[in-house]
Amino acid sequence: MPDFMSPGSKEREIPEALHPEKGDIILDKPTASIFIGTNFEYMMRNRGIMTLIFTGIATEIGIESSARDASNRGFYPVVVSDCVSSVDKDAHERSLKNLDKIVIVKSSAEISKSAE
Repeated sequence: MPDFMSPGSKEREIPEALHPEKGDIILDKPTASIFIGTNFEYMMRNRGIMTLIFTGIATEIGIESSARDASNRGFYPVVVSDCVSSVDKDAHERSLKNLDKIVIVKSSAEISKSAE
């Protein structure tokens, strides 16, 4: 398991600027997909949420796995292309190209503009 995923590692800590507020829900994500080993799907379905917006690190691992899983489970995944990243630029770019064939991949500016 990479250091940034290892329980108790400094890399896994939530930065102070993004620290959860009272009432926020924090899920421990033990696999590449947010759907495996968590109650995430039930939480979204119970709230009637069908559109899932994906941001984060390791585009070719966690983002791609979770977005594909979301699509396979009947959700509408949206990957925010300028809000995902990877230490492997080539893998990141390939992943975005692959995802663009099966889910919505848009920049934050495109998403903000369409919300107006």
